Amino acid sequence: MSDKEMVLHLVRKLPEDTTREQIYRELSFVAGLREAEQQADRGQLIDHERIREELETWTSSLSGRL
Repeated sequence: MSDKEMVLHLVRKLPEDTTREQIYRELSFVAGLREAEQQADRGQLIDHERIREELETWTSSLSGRL
């Protein structure tokens, strides 16, 4: 499915009273998923240990602010 087809399909599925902000968030979310899939297909992955280390760094820096 092309990007244009994906956008049209997504927008058609949304309720009529969906706001532009909600549409934008949905499109951004799906675009992020598609980009992640493409990166995975290219072998551009981050291993779990590296993610765990980065999360620890982020959460420790946040805990000092809270």
